[in-house]
Amino acid sequence: TPYVIPAVSLHADVLGNGAARTCDRLICKSTGCLRPTYDYFTLPTLPRDLRFAIEFRQRGWIHEGVLALLAEHGVALALTDARWIPRKQMMQLAAQPTADFVYVRWMGPDRAIIDYSRIQVDRANELELWAGVLWPLAVKGRSVFGYVNNHFAGHSPESARQLQLLLRQTPIDPARLGEQLTLF
Repeated sequence: TPYVIPAVSLHADVLGNGAARTCDRLICKSTGCLRPTYDYFTLPTLPRDLRFAIEFRQRGWIHEGVLALLAEHGVALALTDARWIPRKQMMQLAAQPTADFVYVRWMGPDRAIIDYSRIQVDRANELELWAGVLWPLAVKGRSVFGYVNNHFAGHSPESARQLQLLLRQTPIDPARLGEQLTLF
């Protein structure tokens, strides 16, 4: 099932949850190609001041026709490290971005992890592979956005810090942030 995802969370509230759900339902009506959805949800009508990514969870949706359609409208293919599509295929797709940015979602293989307080699965090798794919894109000036789910390794903030180090960035030490009393 594909999902339309605003690539920058700051802009998510501009789109609104209702609109995102509507896009999701319309795209899901199509079988195997994005073109039939065009009648209901046309990519040219997306606001030009926002960046969009579409995530596919079925391999059959990702083919040259769909990639060309996304590129035509500057919509990124959301790259996922999850159970739906093999990592190797996703990394190959990273080499042919469809927008001026790349959006990656590290989701993990399943929902077996239930304690999110620490890293429980060593994903250093996977992150090194991704860093090797993403670094050349960033060097060429392409923006790279990412989202790490707790199910990827157990503690998404630490996974994000590991990736930052691999991408030659300086992560902020959580001890310097102080205690977070409430989430909302």
